[in-house]
Amino acid sequence: MAPKIPSQQSKTGPGQVGPSWGVDANTTGGGVWANTSAKRDKLAELKRELTDEQETLDDAATSDQVLDLNLADGIRLVARAADERWTSQSLDEEAKRIEFSVVPMQATSDTAYLNKVAFESHLDDVVVMLRRYTSLAPPSTLPHALAQLRDFEEWKDEFDDSTENNVDDAKHMTINSDDDYGQSTSPGQAFDECTVFYRSLLASSAAEHLKANWDGLTEVTSADIDRAAIEDKDPPIVNELSLAKINAVLDSFCNGQCRDRVEALWKLVDHDEDGLIDQENMEKVVYMSIAPVEEALKKFVAAAVESSSMLVESTGNTGMMQRRRESRAKKRFNKLFAKAIMHHFDVEVETPHRLRCAYAWAEKAHQDGKLESVLIEAGTIAGRKRYVELSPKISFAEFSMMTEEIFQQVDRVGEEIVSSFREDLLVDQGKGRQNKELLRECMIGLGIVCLFDAGITTL
Repeated sequence: MAPKIPSQQSKTGPGQVGPSWGVDANTTGGGVWANTSAKRDKLAELKRELTDEQETLDDAATSDQVLDLNLADGIRLVARAADERWTSQSLDEEAKRIEFSVVPMQATSDTAYLNKVAFESHLDDVVVMLRRYTSLAPPSTLPHALAQLRDFEEWKDEFDDSTENNVDDAKHMTINSDDDYGQSTSPGQAFDECTVFYRSLLASSAAEHLKANWDGLTEVTSADIDRAAIEDKDPPIVNELSLAKINAVLDSFCNGQCRDRVEALWKLVDHDEDGLIDQENMEKVVYMSIAPVEEALKKFVAAAVESSSMLVESTGNTGMMQRRRESRAKKRFNKLFAKAIMHHFDVEVETPHRLRCAYAWAEKAHQDGKLESVLIEAGTIAGRKRYVELSPKISFAEFSMMTEEIFQQVDRVGEEIVSSFREDLLVDQGKGRQNKELLRECMIGLGIVCLFDAGITTL
């Protein structure tokens, strides 16, 4: 039976033993997962300012702002499809196999182990191969598909119905093609192209991230060194990684769900293959599962913005001033999205706190979940001894049980980021309305003062 989370136990005051909802057991306020934040408070404030005719903040948006919100909705739908491993029935099985297979993975035996040079060479080959799926240059139809992102929200209810009905284990989605759509690509085909593009970006970003983190992947934790010392063995050395595990990580980003990515990375850093890793590696795995998604989303959003008009007036208007306004709108959109990526998981979700609590509250079978203190020789001439404290390791199943309770965001990384970005858009738009209203009131006040001043001077 898993231990109860602190909200289900008796509360502990400052300085008392036991986990609390504060930053640590010695602090009093500021719950780690409080339902309030500066952004949520601002959204609530903006909702209170809505008129009787406006039900949501979307209703208060201008025509240009609606374009931004619809674009964010389309991006979120594509991210959700990748997070939950949706596949569209408009792609036949052969096309899916070709689009989502990484050829360099299958060119070498899965029993091989790669040193650093071979590891980097293999990942370089994967990145080069994936470029043909991420190219926006002609004759690619990706720019046209990305330009239809705003239209995907019209089919959102159909997407939700298809997942609720559990068509099959792969969550196949049905998107009705519309022959009268007026474009060479139907919404269903455009969605498929955008999803393939985004998943290819995910796999490419994962390969680049793995290549940059060789030292982190092969690092031996201090706990493993201490365990080797207790058993009177040489410290473990890792200078090779399994090709099969590397390929599994890349495939999980290309084809799998968020949970599949964490599990594949878990196995990659589990060098003794006992299914257990230390808290240090657990945190490393989670961050490594998030970072490629953030990088891929940046590239996807940048491509979507370049392929779409951000202002209603831009349609059919190619004047210099309009091009400058369009360029400023695109820069603002990208800048706001980069800010959302930077702040969401570290600041809003508070990932470090959640990971510490997930490890502390998990019912770990290793060492019966207890800290072990072992007396060992210090290795000196005098034969002095020292205590070594060994924290229990945690399995992926134990970690998953806790994330289902306190860290569900790790199972929908892409959707979480884009949803947070959409809220940032609403806040930014609301502040703009408030500033305009403030300016209007100031101008009215200034006009009244000027009138009184003119009246006084005429007397």
